[in-house]
Amino acid sequence: QDMNSWYNPALKTNRDMQLHVNLRNVNYQGMAAYTSGAATVDLPLFGSAKKEDHGGFMNLTAGVDYDKSNGGIMNVTTGLVAISYAQPLNNHNTYLSVGFQGAYTSSKISLNGGNLFPDQFDKYGPIGSATTADPLQSGNTYGYFNAGAGISVFQNSANRQWYIGGSVRHLNQPFTERTHSTTFRLPMNYGFQAGYTATLKDQGSIGAYGIFTWQAGAYEHLI
Repeated sequence: QDMNSWYNPALKTNRDMQLHVNLRNVNYQGMAAYTSGAATVDLPLFGSAKKEDHGGFMNLTAGVDYDKSNGGIMNVTTGLVAISYAQPLNNHNTYLSVGFQGAYTSSKISLNGGNLFPDQFDKYGPIGSATTADPLQSGNTYGYFNAGAGISVFQNSANRQWYIGGSVRHLNQPFTERTHSTTFRLPMNYGFQAGYTATLKDQGSIGAYGIFTWQAGAYEHLI
């Protein structure tokens, strides 16, 4: 919820400068392990001087995340830049926001420690002038650019805050390895986001949030 700009660049619903950091370490009884980290910073570009102002405002978001598995099998790092603009729809702090994002991912997969694959050998040893059929380019680093866009409607008032948004990521459907095989081309990722928070007699608040994602027949729903 705190880092939903990854899902939809239009979900910056306030005028504040913000920093979010998440770290995760997972270990399955020594069989597999990975660490993940992500950080985003939101920088208001204009329209942030007076928070009671009902005018539009623009925001710039920069982020970075990484995933690293044990044994150096997988190393993936992504840098993200997004920009959004929120336009007021009325005098009750209801806004329409649109956003665009660009990301660059660097990926390295090192199977077998990054050594040559068995298809370059026979029982007599290395095969001369052999080309590996390894589509993942084991041991090599490959980078690709990703584009996305989003839209949202939100309201921030003293008693409640809510938002509804939709997004599309991988608009350019980038290839994720050097051979440009369609097998390893990212299909578009479609998302829907919603949230609602209400104040409880100035003593607290209660809220519910949902992020729903669909991509190539797979889906993830977080509530």
